[in-house]
Amino acid sequence: LTKLESAVQSSLAAFGRLDGEDQIGVLAFHRLAEIAWPLARFAGTEGMEAALRRLRARGETRILPTVEEALRMLAGASGRRHILLLSDGQSAEPPSEFSRTAKRLAAGGITLTAIAVGASVGPEDLAKLLALSSAVAGGGRTVHLRVMGELEAALEEDLKRQKGAFH
Repeated sequence: LTKLESAVQSSLAAFGRLDGEDQIGVLAFHRLAEIAWPLARFAGTEGMEAALRRLRARGETRILPTVEEALRMLAGASGRRHILLLSDGQSAEPPSEFSRTAKRLAAGGITLTAIAVGASVGPEDLAKLLALSSAVAGGGRTVHLRVMGELEAALEEDLKRQKGAFH
């Protein structure tokens, strides 16, 4: 499996633990944000699976346009609002741009967990992600996984953590 195929497989397995009270939307990113699954009440992974399996890796990674699109997507949502960002951790944007987006997360009370996967993730990459995940006190975190095999458990833990914080 490619890294993207493994990420989709792990994500679908973790999303299968959601229930009808949860809402989920999925954004894919490269240079631009792409809505892979619009924000909606969770009704199973069947339709979502086909949409996610159509995703293709391409081009440089620009994380912030996707976080900005997620902020727009969540603007009208009620209840606890959380972004789960899954990436190879590398981004073309400078650190100062991450600080501005972190302020927008904090202003909206939207938490973010960043999961960076891969041995090539460096300290500067993690620092950028940490700026986003620490924007709202106690609400997010940054996780660095060295291998893709750890992803499903990390996703499940984050979903459980977020649901526990809400209920």
